[in-house]
Amino acid sequence: MEAFKRRPYDRVKRSGKSPFKGRQFTAAVILWAVRWYLQFPISYRNLGQMLADRGLAVDHTTIFLWIQAYAPELDKRLRPHLRMTIGVNRRGVLMPIGTGTH
Repeated sequence: MEAFKRRPYDRVKRSGKSPFKGRQFTAAVILWAVRWYLQFPISYRNLGQMLADRGLAVDHTTIFLWIQAYAPELDKRLRPHLRMTIGVNRRGVLMPIGTGTH
């Protein structure tokens, strides 16, 4: 019964496997989309359009699943490298000093 309650981002937490294994798109494309979504005030649909302009047909729901799966891990890995923060952006993500986005 527990297997049916699995969320899409549970796959990232498994150790011993690449978190991008079995994905249709490369890790570079996924990380690019997640990074841009977290860094700038952009919607899933607009981000999908940006990818389409670059020749990649990605549905906005796929981008949503990527954000759910990879954003927490990126936040965990990047937070120790950020400088002291001034505030938070509109998504509640801490913004480092000097990014010009606060």
